[in-house]
Parts: sequence; structure tokens; C-alpha cells
Amino acid sequence: MAITAKNFPGVYTQIRDESFLPPATSRFRLGIIGVASKGPFNVATAVRSLKEFRRLFGRPLTTTYNDDTGNPVGNGFFLADTCAILADLTDAVNVVRVGNTYTDVENGAASGVASSYTFGSAKAAQLDPALSPTGDVYVRLAQASKNTTANARVIGVAGTNVTLSTTTPALQDTYSSATVGYSFYEGAANSAESTLYAYTYGTNSSSSVDAALTTFGTLTGTKNAFQFTVQNNPASIEVGAVYKIKETNKDTTHEIRVKSVVDNTVLLETSDLTRAGYQALPLADNYEAAQLYKVTGRVAFLYLEAASEGEWANGSATSRGLYVSVKPGSLAGTKKFEIFEDGALVETIDNLSDDPDSTDYYIERINGLSQYISIKQINDDVDLHAANTAAPWDSALATTNLAVTPKSMPFGTINGGGTSGGSFVTGYNGANAQDADFIGDIEPSDDSLTGLKAFEDTDNLQVDVIAAPMNDISISVMQEMRRVAKKVNAVAICDVPAGISARNAVDWHNGTGSYAGRGRIDDPNIAIYWNWLSISDPFEPSSTKLVPPTVGALRCLAFTFDRDKPWYAAAGETRGNIPEALGVQFPKVTEDVKAAMYGNGQSVNPILLTRGRILVYGERTLQVAESKLSVVHNVILINYTVSGLADIGRRFVFDPNDQELLVQIRLAFSEFLDKIKNERGIEEYNLRVDESNNTADTRNRREVIVDLSVIPTDSAERIYINAVVRESGAQLNSTT
Repeated sequence: MAITAKNFPGVYTQIRDESFLPPATSRFRLGIIGVASKGPFNVATAVRSLKEFRRLFGRPLTTTYNDDTGNPVGNGFFLADTCAILADLTDAVNVVRVGNTYTDVENGAASGVASSYTFGSAKAAQLDPALSPTGDVYVRLAQASKNTTANARVIGVAGTNVTLSTTTPALQDTYSSATVGYSFYEGAANSAESTLYAYTYGTNSSSSVDAALTTFGTLTGTKNAFQFTVQNNPASIEVGAVYKIKETNKDTTHEIRVKSVVDNTVLLETSDLTRAGYQALPLADNYEAAQLYKVTGRVAFLYLEAASEGEWANGSATSRGLYVSVKPGSLAGTKKFEIFEDGALVETIDNLSDDPDSTDYYIERINGLSQYISIKQINDDVDLHAANTAAPWDSALATTNLAVTPKSMPFGTINGGGTSGGSFVTGYNGANAQDADFIGDIEPSDDSLTGLKAFEDTDNLQVDVIAAPMNDISISVMQEMRRVAKKVNAVAICDVPAGISARNAVDWHNGTGSYAGRGRIDDPNIAIYWNWLSISDPFEPSSTKLVPPTVGALRCLAFTFDRDKPWYAAAGETRGNIPEALGVQFPKVTEDVKAAMYGNGQSVNPILLTRGRILVYGERTLQVAESKLSVVHNVILINYTVSGLADIGRRFVFDPNDQELLVQIRLAFSEFLDKIKNERGIEEYNLRVDESNNTADTRNRREVIVDLSVIPTDSAERIYINAVVRESGAQLNSTT
């Protein structure tokens, strides 16, 4: 762009910055599946950093697993560790959270009393532990305006009566028509809950709740003056007590504390009193003939749920779990919610209204908008507003007996009924995920995909590699990973469990020896890696932890995709280095064991400590017969090629099916294939898309046929160096 023309003599300058680097886009697309402490179930969610993983899926779970000798060796779930290592090497990791969830009992409405540990259900027979494959049944009872009972273990069923164990959570409330869910495994996923309370009010002359709110007199007051004059019996107004001011066609003021009474003038508290647990707020309006009502108790107002299932929201104090603090809003007559997670303020929702017709009403402002909470149920009694909370509380200015007028506020925090202390409780992770949870299903009602099948949504998601970083993966989950990978043109990688030596890893791979009956997979779309790694804990940098070998293998694959080409082998000195690894579980492996685990039908890809470096030193797929697809990089090459051609081909769908279309497709495909060939991906290819395989019949069927033959470029796995020693004076004109 030229400098704008000037009239006055002089020298005019302009600087244009054209040194901007184009944004780099990683080609590595990873899908991982496992359990987490929070986040959506069965939805592939893009995670771009460890911080984003923490926000979406929470801290890593602390469940431990055991090695072959029964000793605990570390955490059992590694989604966070995978995201931490790959964050700088890929645009995003697609995470699918799975877990054990409740199955609803259809038409199984139940009733029960909290103190009896027993409830009755028309479908009680389904809950009999004798019918459970595990011998256990755990139930959840949920009813509107009630606290949910979760993870309560059934110990017996007699007719329609279900008896619960007294060592598990008792019924949280008295139910009359609760819905019932059950699971055969402990800790099925459930959202943590909390209850926000509102004050109940009586007349000034009575300390008991007056449902009719009988007026005792009128008052006038100015919004900005923070004082008003009572026309009737000001002596009955109690200093230190909390009141509500209400007048027809005026905004109601809740929780006004009396500071002093002089003659007929009542002065209100205009500043916070932390020691008394009082938070000041201005009058909501100007009053001419208002009524005054005194706080006499409290009532459950809002029933809240954490935004996602899991123990992440459970807590007993503001420093742990999820906590909702209620304060006066910025506007008079409103409230402000401050939401804390593990002591950090994560969300503020201001100017919440008690008017159901307002766009600032609790439900409209919170449900579907907050990332941390949702309103499960609301008490729709008129003139209720969430009560302010504050800490610390001065118990000398309050009372444990709500039949007596509180001096400032009811004793203890308002949230949670005094049991959860403003925090959320009864959330469970569903971390006891079973093979069926990983394998997933298709929901017939909406065709949604769960578990590994979530990666089959190729219209909205593309992955190059599928992984399930965990300990002791089952053969059935591996088979499903193989099936899904083949369907979506990807490769699946899995872990040999922790604590298994190199020799035993061969038996585990073959389903022989100690692992007889486990079975063996023969397929090019899946590979396994051995030798667990020690790394710095991403959440506790001062400590180390063991992670599965696939975490290291994925790191090398991402590096190879990003710095070289997808079809280069992610192994060896150059592309197999794992700089984040501090050590391996088995640092020494003999040469004969290395030979036994790799090649000649054996496909255990080891991670080895070699000359002070930790390297991936194998890339075999689980295909038994030797072919070009016996190695991972060639499978990736073919998947990359087919997917790339499909992406190009979509541009021509619905174009006129004539000779010109065949020419356009051939040119576009050839350009793509030539690029791969020039970048050492394939030795040769033959592409046929012309009248020889596209005839009148194919045009009548509205089809275009493309035939492609490809010779992938192999990697050099073995380099032989033959040295010949010759005598002095010998002619070195030959190496033989």
C-alpha cells in the first residue's frame, strides 16, 4: 500500500510489518478415552492445554492400581498426563470421558423415610442383589425439591420393600415419588448437590413464622437515607435483628439489619459486620407505607447441582470442592453468586433477581450459562431470595434455635442445611468403568454414540490415533479399539500393564503362559507398547509418577507428525526420544529378550533406556503375517493417503459426472500423491480414474470409480556393518 499523496514538501515514511509467521497447524489428531473426575460423558471434547484439561475434566483421579506382586505403583488414569505432554505438539487432543452410570428403573417410583434406611418401590425385584452379576446393587433416589440419595447399597429385598446398608449413605430425605436408578458397581456417576436457603419472616410482634404475614404497622423511608420512621410501636423493633421491608408495587428489601432505634426513627446497618456474619445492602426502593417483617427461620430455596458428575465438586470447606457464596448484588434488591472451586474464584453471577418474570431471575441467569452449577429445583413461594452467607460467624450473635429470633443470622452457614457448609456433597465419579462403558453403544433414541464409538462421528471429528492410556486393558476393549480405528482410518495403540517384565510381556501379547485364554489380536490397525515411564507429575511438580508407555509413544508420534512427516517411523534415536521421561520401570533388557519380543510374528514395541536416553525402539503392528502393514508408519501412511483423497474427493460430489470430472479428479489426486512421493512416503503409485473403470453403467449409477495401487516406503530397522581386517601391504580395493 503506497503512502497517501501529500501536498506540502517533505519526506514521508511508512513501515509495514510483513514478517508475521503463518500460524502453524499440527497434523497430529489424537483421540483418547478414559475416566476423569468431571466433564461431559461420551462426547469428544477438544483440549488444547493442561490448564484447559483441568478446567474441563478436573484434577487426575487418585485411584491406584497394583503390579504383578500386588504392590501399588501409581495412579490408574492418565488422560491429564497425556494432554500435558502433548499440549505443545498438537492443536488439540480429543478426550472422551467414560464412566459407570446409573440405569433408571422404568416406572419405579419409590417412597421412603430417611431414618429407616428402607424404601418401597413397585420395581423392587430389579434391585435384588441376588440377581446382580457382582452380588451388589447400589441405588440413587431423586425427587424434585429433595436432596438426592446416591451410592446407597441394597442389602435385601422383600416384596416391594428395599433395605439399605447402614454403612453406606442413608436416605437423604423423606421421599414420596422418587425416581430410582441402580448400578451393580459402587460409585456410579452422580452430580454433587447443594441447597441454598432463604429466610422466613414473621410480624414484628411475633417470633414465630406468620404464614399470612400480618402487618403490624406502616413505615416510610428514603432509599438513600438508610433510615426510616415507624408510625406504630417502634419499641418492638429489636436492635440487631434482621428484617424484610415490603410494600405493594415496590421492590422488596431483604435482610436489613437494625443498627439503632431513636424515638420513631430506625437506623439501619450500612456497612458489613464480618464478626456478626452480616453483609450490608441498600434499601431496594423508597417507601411510603411499607410493612416490616422479622427473620424467624429459614426454608430451602434453591437446589443446586454441579455442572457435571463427579467427586470434583464435593467439599466440606471453601478451600476444597465447589462452593457458592451469596452476597448482595450490585443493584439494590438483587443477589450475587460467587462460585469457588478448590478455593479459587471461578465464576461471578451478579444482579440475580427474585422476580420470576425478570431476565435476571435465577433460572434464566444460571441454567445453561454457568459452567459450574445448574438449578435442579427452585422453591416458587413468593418473596423468597437466597440468604446472604458470610464467614466467620459470631455464634454469640446468633442462635441454634430457629424458633427464637436470630440476633443477626441463623447459626452456621446458610448453604447446605448445616451439613455441607456451603459446599456440594454426594458427587461420584463413576470411575469404576467397565468394559461395556469403554466399548460404548448407539443410543437408538437420537443415534448418539458412546464410549469408543464416539470417535466414529467422522462428519465432525477426525483422528489419526486412538489410545486408552490405562493399566490392564482388556482384550475386548482392545478389539473394539481395533475395529473403530479401522473404520475411521486410524491406528489404535495400547499398553502392556505395569509391572509385567519384558519376558512376560511376550506372553501377554500372545495370550500364552500366565495369560493363557486372554487371546491375541492379529490386525494391522493396532499396536502395543511396553515399559512404563517415570515423569514429573504435571499437577505436583515436586513428585514423580509412573505413566503408561503409550504416553511416550504418543509424544513421539506427535513430534514426528509436527517436525517431519506422518509417514516417518516414530522410533529410534531421532524421532523416538522421550525427553520428559525420567526413567523406566525396567531399565535393563537382555538382547535375547529384545529379539524374542520383536519381529517374526512378535509385536511388543519396547521403550528402552539406551546410553542415558529413553527411546521408543519399535513400531510393529499386531499383524502376524509379514507385510508392508506390519509397521505403524505404513498404516499411518495408508490412512493419511486414503483420508486425504477422501477430503479432496468431497469437493467433487454432485459435480457433473462426465469426462471433465474424471480429468479434474485425476489431476487433484495426482498432485496430492506426488507430494507424498516427493516427501519419501511412497516409492511408486498407480492411479486409474478414466473411461477404463468409469463406464456408462457407472455413470448411470451416479458413481465415479478411483483405483489406486501404492508401494509404501519402508524404514530401515537393521543396519549391518561388515568390517574386514587385512594384513599390512594388502590392496584395499575391496571390502570382501
